[in-house]
Amino acid sequence: MPPRFPDSFLPSVLFMAESGSSVDQIAKELGCCTKTVKRIKHNFKLWQSHQSPPEGRLGRPSKINDAMLVDLLEHLLRHPLADLEDMRSFIYDQFGVIVSASNISRTLKKNSWTKKKIRKNAAERSQALRDDWLLQLSDWTAEQLMFVDESAANEKTGDRKDGWAPVGVTPDESVPAFRSERYSVLLCYTVDGYIACNILRGSFKSDNYAMIIQVVRERSIPGRIQLCVPIIVGLNAFGYLRGEIPTVRE
Repeated sequence: MPPRFPDSFLPSVLFMAESGSSVDQIAKELGCCTKTVKRIKHNFKLWQSHQSPPEGRLGRPSKINDAMLVDLLEHLLRHPLADLEDMRSFIYDQFGVIVSASNISRTLKKNSWTKKKIRKNAAERSQALRDDWLLQLSDWTAEQLMFVDESAANEKTGDRKDGWAPVGVTPDESVPAFRSERYSVLLCYTVDGYIACNILRGSFKSDNYAMIIQVVRERSIPGRIQLCVPIIVGLNAFGYLRGEIPTVRE
């Protein structure tokens, strides 16, 4: 980077130029090149400044104006799965303008819009039912609640999935290729610990689920009913119960 001229350099160039000095004389006197003197004189003549004004963005303007952009972003809020071709069709249907996919991509990036993984929500989910459940839950105490849940494991459940290796190298480990047996655990647990448990090979069926519910009723509820009304909560029980046990809250 060339050295900066002192603050008195510019006034000296303009003063000597107005006095009729030639470009070579000014350059020799001030110790600069003739190209610098010519540029300063040219800019001062056109812009009344030693620097030219900043140039605007070059090239033709974008086909996507502000109105199109607002409608496009609102469309994406309603339909986040739309791809670039869908956006092109939307702009053409709404405004009759043909735009390229790259133009749309640049415009979205300029406005801080990116493509992300979709967070899927169940269409059957009801906010009213969720609020009603939370309202009921607020009336219960921790001692009333008894949770029935299922879990499963095999010999490979505790195997580590990550390993260390240099950058660009995948760590390898030799493991048996056979599939081990799966064991399922169905238990009922409370704030004081679990009170019933059933372990079997394979997966549970509705009969096993109903049996442990009956065991919980016979063993734990008579002792707890003196203190409070017990509430049995079946986690992920819809596939097992199918309405067969109406007193169990799913």
